[in-house]
Amino acid sequence: MGSPLSSSQHYYQGLSAPWRGWRFIVGHRSLWPHVVLPVLINIVLTLLTFAALVLLVTWFVSHAHPWFHQDWRAGWGLGYLMEILFAIVLLIGAAAGAMVAWIIFAGALCGVLYARLAREVEVLLGTPREQLRDVSIAGDVTDTFVEVAALLGWNLLWLLIGIVPCVGAPVAIVGSGYTNGFLFGSQYLGMPLAVRGQRRKARLVYCRQQRMTTLCTGSCVFVCQLVPILGAVLLAGAVAGAGMLHQQVGLRDDPRRLAGG
Repeated sequence: MGSPLSSSQHYYQGLSAPWRGWRFIVGHRSLWPHVVLPVLINIVLTLLTFAALVLLVTWFVSHAHPWFHQDWRAGWGLGYLMEILFAIVLLIGAAAGAMVAWIIFAGALCGVLYARLAREVEVLLGTPREQLRDVSIAGDVTDTFVEVAALLGWNLLWLLIGIVPCVGAPVAIVGSGYTNGFLFGSQYLGMPLAVRGQRRKARLVYCRQQRMTTLCTGSCVFVCQLVPILGAVLLAGAVAGAGMLHQQVGLRDDPRRLAGG
């Protein structure tokens, strides 16, 4: 059983998980066939997300920006204040939409492929194959639906808070970054439990116990999705890195402890 991480190691391990995982993949050629297709899919999704972002910025500059500086909105700097608040709300909404799209499409297209990769990583780390089993299709669909609903609910809350004058925007940015980072991180750090048949509840308990690691990993995953090609490669590394982290925190041999069993 692996030794628990110290407090300072949580930061480093979470931030470096994708890179450490990719180095693990490079060192084990048997994993390479499980990486190629999800990497290609993520490259396509990243390019589509980038294209959508460019279209959004183009619309904002050509249509929204002039509106804030016309008529009564041009006086006393009111237009600039309204524009900043609108941009913040728009940014949070775009991030939420991108995350929902990513969870749905990446989950549908890459979920099975990443699960196979995660299982092979676990075997190489010493986990007996008989301990690995899939979550039922119904359970997987239910968990995905709950995750998407939670994502939409939290980001709707931050959108509403963001329109509150003065304090709303800073609180919304911090809150949105925290919840989205945790949700992104839990998608990957929960994989070692998912390949053991553990449902979302048990995976969230694990991620909450490793909250800082989850947040740091989620931040890296978010950035990876914005970087074409290299980001797609590191997302596959995050899958392997999650398995390595799971072993290091000392929970690999008995994941049922997470649910209080």
